[in-house]
Amino acid sequence: MRGWVFIFMWLAFPVCSLSAQELKATTPDSVNVSHWLIISYDNDAHFKTDYYYTQGIRAEYIAPLFERRFFRKLLLKLPGTRQRTVLVLVNDAFTPQEIEPAEIQRGDRPFAGYFYAGLIQRSYKPEKDLLFTSELDLGVMGPWSGAEPFQTKLHTWLGDPLPHGWKNQIAHDMVLNYNLKLEKRLLEKKDLAGLYFTSRARAGTLYNDLNGGFVLCLGATDAFRSNNYAPAKMVGKTYQKLKPYAFLSAEEKLVLYNATLQGGVLNEKRCAYTLPAKDVERLVGKGGVGIGVTWRKFMLEYALYRTTPEFDTGLWHNYSQLKSGLRF
Repeated sequence: MRGWVFIFMWLAFPVCSLSAQELKATTPDSVNVSHWLIISYDNDAHFKTDYYYTQGIRAEYIAPLFERRFFRKLLLKLPGTRQRTVLVLVNDAFTPQEIEPAEIQRGDRPFAGYFYAGLIQRSYKPEKDLLFTSELDLGVMGPWSGAEPFQTKLHTWLGDPLPHGWKNQIAHDMVLNYNLKLEKRLLEKKDLAGLYFTSRARAGTLYNDLNGGFVLCLGATDAFRSNNYAPAKMVGKTYQKLKPYAFLSAEEKLVLYNATLQGGVLNEKRCAYTLPAKDVERLVGKGGVGIGVTWRKFMLEYALYRTTPEFDTGLWHNYSQLKSGLRF
């Protein structure tokens, strides 16, 4: 429980330390909110591997429906700011290095998968270049997540080796997480370069961790921020001209609990296999490089990521991400 309190203090301080003048600011008039669908797909096939974080699908949908007060009441926000509420669906899968054997791969990562739906609220304070994000996730972990049939079907279509170890995956459990993220623009020369600081805290049944890092953008900074941070300052903006950019990212994460390694909080004892807490790496780094483009109502982005080992006997891991979006 102390870990959870510390997590929220990590991000509560910069929010609560806003000046009295900022706290008196009134919420701007409502803005025209367009429909916006962004889908990203992660996979490590680019590097000819098939283990650890092996694949993930994420869909974000922005629509006027989610701007209603009912949804916003569930989530925290910066005072006196514009808000954008997003529905998100996520399905991720994790495996050990060897997926064909049916027996447990002791000393390696457990099979694990989860699916959850979440609400995200992004509140943007342009005069301070601050973007605050709060997220509430609810879903399932284990066989009901669908990770096993999805990977099996994909491997069947591609003619790849079939995974037989999913019977040993992390048992059925509940996903309930509340996540906070604060992003600050440090430097920016519009359409040339930008440097941004990010900090994140997650608490719940799936992940408990703290994260901090930096992102460097080269090129169309406004398009980059629109696709990854505050969507065109909370308005569904379109770009008539092609807007290309490239980015570099680096972050460090302090891991307090990871259910995909250690098992869920409700059914941990029913898991066929988990890693003990002493084997979990508490500091995990991640770096990325990517390119993207926005044109009219479309966006496309491709990135490569590399992470440090998540457990004592683990390896460095690489995966790629393809993200596409459409405003309509």
